[in-house]
Amino acid sequence: MTAFPFTRAMIAPSLTFGAMSAFFQFGVQETLKTFAIVGTGNANAGYVASAVLTAGLLLATIVVTIVQLASFAGRPGWTGTTAIALGALAVCAVLLGPATFYVTIGAFAGLCLYAIPAAADGRRMADAIAESCRVAIAESKTTFGIIALLAVAIIVGRVIAGFFGFFPALGDLVAGLLVQAVVATQAPRIAATYLKLQPDLTGQ
Repeated sequence: MTAFPFTRAMIAPSLTFGAMSAFFQFGVQETLKTFAIVGTGNANAGYVASAVLTAGLLLATIVVTIVQLASFAGRPGWTGTTAIALGALAVCAVLLGPATFYVTIGAFAGLCLYAIPAAADGRRMADAIAESCRVAIAESKTTFGIIALLAVAIIVGRVIAGFFGFFPALGDLVAGLLVQAVVATQAPRIAATYLKLQPDLTGQ
């Protein structure tokens, strides 16, 4: 493998997935808030539970999008099992978030950022995650830049969503599309950073 080809053809499926996931998140959030409020009589409990679930779904959406883009590159590799492992780690990171001031979420996002390219390169699940951690530490500036950009997209997306209080589903849709657009455009950069530290692939 010499590169992850990136074409405009990737954008449309990514945004379509973003729209679907945004509506799914909205539906699950509203359902969860209703059950939490009915069960506890406390609206705050419903909103907290909804916020935690949203964070988990957002992480899962990003992971699945990168898997999708790796498949476009014709290198599916071990992305399936690695994605499942990342999903489990994402759940743990989100659940531990409130107790760790959300450091676990940031750590997960940064250290596991390159796991899918590593899996698409043929590495098995554990090796892919370990290699991702190595690349993330070695290329800390690039990793931080990508995570910061994703964080800004998420924050801006939520701010935009807030302007659609009269139609929350539309706000979630706009936010979801924005995040997915950033993920889709950053995927080649993620792959390139991974490839940079693979001497057998770059010829270094």
